[in-house]
Amino acid sequence: MNLLYLTILFPLVGFLLLAFSGGRWSENMVATVGVSSVGLSALATVWVGWNFYSTFGEGTTVFTQTLWHWITVGNLPISITLSLDCLSLTIQSVVTGIGFFIHPVS
Repeated sequence: MNLLYLTILFPLVGFLLLAFSGGRWSENMVATVGVSSVGLSALATVWVGWNFYSTFGEGTTVFTQTLWHWITVGNLPISITLSLDCLSLTIQSVVTGIGFFIHPVS
């Protein structure tokens, strides 16, 4: 369940690779990097969803994953946290699944 961050990391790495390639890669290489980054994100979503339903079931439980603590102001700790519940898992599945299928392949 601690792989939730991968659904954001894979497209981010794909974007950074494509942005800093400077147009030196062929169209096939660019398409491969783009499609594989979104596809890996979709696979990570399936894995996280399977773990979510096998661990928590169909209840109203929310899974939270703290990535890092950013700053503490007095008694208030501010951290970067990902939260996953049934609705966010549904939306994440739709976005990554449809994004993978509509991603152009040359």
